[in-house]
Amino acid sequence: MRITFPLLGLTQHGGTRVLVQIANKLAEYGCKVTLLYPKGTEKCDYKLNSNIEKEEIGFKTNIKVLSWLSFIFFVIPKLKGTKIIANQFVTFYPTYIASLLFKSSSYLYIVQDIEFKAYNKNISYCVRPFALLTYKSKKIIAANNYLKNELDKFGCDVLYSMNLGIDSIFFNASQSVEKDFDVIYFARHEKYKRIDRFFHLLPYLNDNNIKVLCITQNLHLKDELEKLNVNVLIPKDQIDLIKLIDSSKISLLTSDHEGFSLPPLECMSRGLPSVMYECGGPSNYVIDGYNAFVAEPDDSEYVISSLKMLLESKELYSQMSKNAYETSLEFNFDKELDKLTNLIVNS
Repeated sequence: MRITFPLLGLTQHGGTRVLVQIANKLAEYGCKVTLLYPKGTEKCDYKLNSNIEKEEIGFKTNIKVLSWLSFIFFVIPKLKGTKIIANQFVTFYPTYIASLLFKSSSYLYIVQDIEFKAYNKNISYCVRPFALLTYKSKKIIAANNYLKNELDKFGCDVLYSMNLGIDSIFFNASQSVEKDFDVIYFARHEKYKRIDRFFHLLPYLNDNNIKVLCITQNLHLKDELEKLNVNVLIPKDQIDLIKLIDSSKISLLTSDHEGFSLPPLECMSRGLPSVMYECGGPSNYVIDGYNAFVAEPDDSEYVISSLKMLLESKELYSQMSKNAYETSLEFNFDKELDKLTNLIVNS
């Protein structure tokens, strides 16, 4: 069976890592898998099964909208005679068109976020109808129960709700003992990631001698953070990412909206409790006061006090670290992959 994943980039972002896991599992089953993505958007060297091929599509440009439009236009012929796994509303439309043009093509649609909520007010207003239209599909796989409940509000008929989780490599990798940083922060420029909250917190973090490591893939953002004397690193692969997580004690999340948010859970698998703002999706695995501290929107004082409590109390940190790790064990994605693979192959 031929299976194709049209992606908007081959990056280290959590949603992409999940799709690569699914692709590898399908390849293990003997499926011929192809990853398609816009030219110039491969930012991570994934370890891929030999049954997986990669192909860049369209024109190389730094203007995201033009890159996407070029990809959408040129990707449709590549989807002939294959089962397509769409994963964002932008990739849904060429996927759906291909399923209409080519009788030999079919698709499933994995929803990992309510995407229009991730944009600022004006863009969200424009994007909302296009995203909602995709939710009329009868072939939706929700990434988790939180998203299923959100989709239910729009009258969606969800085919399957999976238990999104972590690649087993996060559990199996050897543990580093050196903790050079107090906090690890995954810096993204998208508005819903609310990096403005991080910039607001930074003086307080510095005043309290809380040492921060930022992880990003955005070179412009890296330069901006380094000008503020923040430690910034770009992991080259998952092993490198795990080593950087292990070098830290606590993960920080500043988003105001998430469909799931994989990084805090991955950090939990390495024994890091989280401090975050309430943002939806992490409610699948976060329990305030047990494995994380969850602040109300813009309650920066609670964020700072939570970080200080964890760093000053070895007993509290040890217990919450243990709780975080035990929580993460319930989200080993390997347990879900067999069910999901069977659904994809047999649907």
